[in-house]
Amino acid sequence: MKPFLWPVLVALVAAAPLSAEEPRLLGTLGVHPGDVISVAFSPDGKTLASGYEDAKIILWAVPGGAKTAALTGHADKVLCLAFSPDGKALASGSADKTILLWNAATGDKTAVLDGHAKEVRCVAFSPGGETLASGSADNTIKLWNVATGKNTATYKAAAYWVESVAFSPDGKTLASGGGGNDIRLWDLETGKGTTLLNANSEYARPMVVFSADGKTLAFGGRCISTIKLWDVVTGKSIRSIDLDGPYGVASLAFAADGKAVVAASVHEWIKLWDVATGKNTATVKRKVNGVGCGAFSPDGKTLALGTYEKTLELWSVGAAQAGDK
Repeated sequence: MKPFLWPVLVALVAAAPLSAEEPRLLGTLGVHPGDVISVAFSPDGKTLASGYEDAKIILWAVPGGAKTAALTGHADKVLCLAFSPDGKALASGSADKTILLWNAATGDKTAVLDGHAKEVRCVAFSPGGETLASGSADNTIKLWNVATGKNTATYKAAAYWVESVAFSPDGKTLASGGGGNDIRLWDLETGKGTTLLNANSEYARPMVVFSADGKTLAFGGRCISTIKLWDVVTGKSIRSIDLDGPYGVASLAFAADGKAVVAASVHEWIKLWDVATGKNTATVKRKVNGVGCGAFSPDGKTLALGTYEKTLELWSVGAAQAGDK
């Protein structure tokens, strides 16, 4: 199959010219018949997986843009994707209530994890890759043994649904974001959960992300007008960053050194903020009908955005690092 050719770069930026630190559009990947619902980079950053409303999963070579595989197996929308830390496995969660595990090199389906009563909205591998966490519209988080496919623990996690899960870098804590702005930290040794926030906003779609050192948790999402930062040890709020408008963000990550956060809004912008001061340090204006999902490459240099225009945009974002859902 011939690789997708990058188009001429299009300037979707503010009036002032971009500096080397500001995001810039690299190009777009091929158009698919359905909207892009989920995206994930492999650990080496050389493969991008995208999930679609027509239940397909496409694997792309980065940066060349060649479509390397099309995975079929789900019966409904692919709502979430995650690569294992060694890059050998891909996990996908679907509106069909199942999680599928794939051999990332061959595209073969290796396991079906079946246990949620409603759609699976988020998945994440533990740092060692031995455990997979999944969150569902059935209001639960499940932990799975990747080798055996067995469900090892189930947590009642939110008032409405579970939208996001993230392991701490040391693998001892799991953060979850659920409908109702229900943000919790789970001690994986005891299974005890600590609630950081519950703003009772049924329509919010929160996401949680750890800084690389595991000391700070960021929270943001759709229909949420702020990004909040917490001290993981004390559970106390560090800072709240106000956003422009009520629609919130579709993608969120920390910089590698933890000194900045970067986010892409649902409709209009990509922004960076200084964590210590909350000051906005860079803004790029965009024009798109809507962003359905986003993911950062492991080296923090590339942001992939799935749009409601049925395309994948790739952006250069020098200050970001992987860690969003």
